[in-house]
Amino acid sequence: MGKRGLAACLVLGASVAVVACGTSDTARKDAGGTVPLHDAGRAPDAAQANDASMRGDSGHATQHADAAMEGGGAHDSGPSHDAATDAGPSSPRDVCKPGAVYGAPLSSNALTAMKIDDSFAFSEGPVWLAQQGVLLFSDISPGTGAQNVQPAQIRRLTPPSSFDVWLDPSGSNGMALSADGKKLIACTHDLQNVSSYDLASKQRSTVAASYMSKSFHSPNDVTVRSDGTVYFTDPNFQQGNRNTNITDKTRVYRVAPNGDVSVVDETIDNPNGIALSPDEKTLYVDGSGSVWKYTVHADGSTGAPQPFASGLDAPDGMTIDCAGNLYVAEFNTGKVHVYSPSGTELGTIAASTHTTNMAFGGADAKTLFITSGGAGNGYGVYSIVLGVPGLPY
Repeated sequence: MGKRGLAACLVLGASVAVVACGTSDTARKDAGGTVPLHDAGRAPDAAQANDASMRGDSGHATQHADAAMEGGGAHDSGPSHDAATDAGPSSPRDVCKPGAVYGAPLSSNALTAMKIDDSFAFSEGPVWLAQQGVLLFSDISPGTGAQNVQPAQIRRLTPPSSFDVWLDPSGSNGMALSADGKKLIACTHDLQNVSSYDLASKQRSTVAASYMSKSFHSPNDVTVRSDGTVYFTDPNFQQGNRNTNITDKTRVYRVAPNGDVSVVDETIDNPNGIALSPDEKTLYVDGSGSVWKYTVHADGSTGAPQPFASGLDAPDGMTIDCAGNLYVAEFNTGKVHVYSPSGTELGTIAASTHTTNMAFGGADAKTLFITSGGAGNGYGVYSIVLGVPGLPY
């Protein structure tokens, strides 16, 4: 989920445990790519569309992560169903059933998602909470103060089209759910770390604070394995003017269940989106116009990067469906590219001018929620019902 120059996006009219990370700015993407070396169509308004399906009823050097932060307070202006006590999957990944047979994800090779709302600053990092039947996403504003840090809050969509503020401030970009589904894991650029927010209390704690005693740049996107391993990208898109005691490179990192932080890859310039296959055997990372894949070993470590897809115009956030098809947001065209596990492109889904990220949700997990916007309009959330269920982040 890379945030390009958010201020520039806004001038143009642009603009979880869940794990949240940041996105890059519009100016951030470049066409050139580096090869990793080491292990490690504007949509129509349709707020009422597909309401039923949208309702949820229901290693390199390591360093131990810093101690848990003090809890942060924030107000909640929304409904009282935040306690996450409703019935639902015990793990976010339980939506994908082992041995299930799936058909085609797309009904044609060129689809268009429908707009729910586009009145936000810069939408990113969507996560579906199946137990509550709501979507959370980051809403990021232009940078402020001497350090030019971008404020962010977490918004909530209760389908079909009711929005409120879930947490303010949140400092978040990309997000995902913890392995037990009780926390929001967020890439939090306000403190240049990865945080977790308890879904019931909203209390904040630290997942990863630094690497080799150096601060991260601005953690951007995140994915979580069923054993609690966290993988995240750390580009410099929301770094602002903070230049003291920061790591020397933008990297992809792994946080082991015991808190140890290690490097997955340090050869991708400003890595952005990240996703883990349903069987948890393949990790995908994008940046610099390409997508790479990594074999994931039983202990959570990864093999050498292998090319998966190329020629993308500023790839951003990613998600994956239960058949293993990969969905990649292409910021500069506003499209989502869909690839089979073998790397064959199956088609595209158009949203608004600049697409940042997406997540599956709804009662049957077949509604793809897309964060997108720009070109004289605000950023917001779009949706489309597909043929295969997918992961909620």
